[in-house]
Amino acid sequence: MSQNLIDAYTGKYLKNTGIWTGDGKSYEMLPDNTKIWFQPVDSDGNNIKLDGTPGNEIVGPGAIIDQRVFKKDILYLVKHLNISNIELQTRASLIRLTPPEEFQFNKNSSRRSNSDEGLNSIISDKLKPLVEAVNCEQKRLESENLEEKSLLQSFINMAEKNPDTVFPFGKPDDHKNQLDALKKFKDGQMSYAEMRYHCG
Repeated sequence: MSQNLIDAYTGKYLKNTGIWTGDGKSYEMLPDNTKIWFQPVDSDGNNIKLDGTPGNEIVGPGAIIDQRVFKKDILYLVKHLNISNIELQTRASLIRLTPPEEFQFNKNSSRRSNSDEGLNSIISDKLKPLVEAVNCEQKRLESENLEEKSLLQSFINMAEKNPDTVFPFGKPDDHKNQLDALKKFKDGQMSYAEMRYHCG
């Protein structure tokens, strides 16, 4: 592995640690913040994808945040740089210091890797049922609101034609104020309690 070590946060070159695997020859430990691309592994050392399912997938870029040296390999804890709050494990034998071909981009292409887009797609698919449920509930409430407004408008029309029947209490002079209160309540300019106060 070429030791062109780049700091993931500053872009500057990092110095070699001089710390090797227990056999003294397999791998040299990479320093903190080294920018890498890597194959994630689970706690048992099995290859996994970014979404946690079993399989092979190179992800990144990531920054090394912890290391554990063994006889012939090194276990790393890596922070994903493009997805917040994602920390993954990998081994020295599964690390690349330069981006694989699928991560290369030009001015007209996206900076996000295929694996990142895949994760976004998975999250989007899992959220679809919730989004659909919210939309259905919103439509139901809008429908109920329209129906209530329609019934209220019918009641207002009846009150305009027959105020003495609709408003049996109060003087005839009060009917106009009672009718105005109903209209303001319908248009959202008056609360239900205020409307009841005027209408009795």
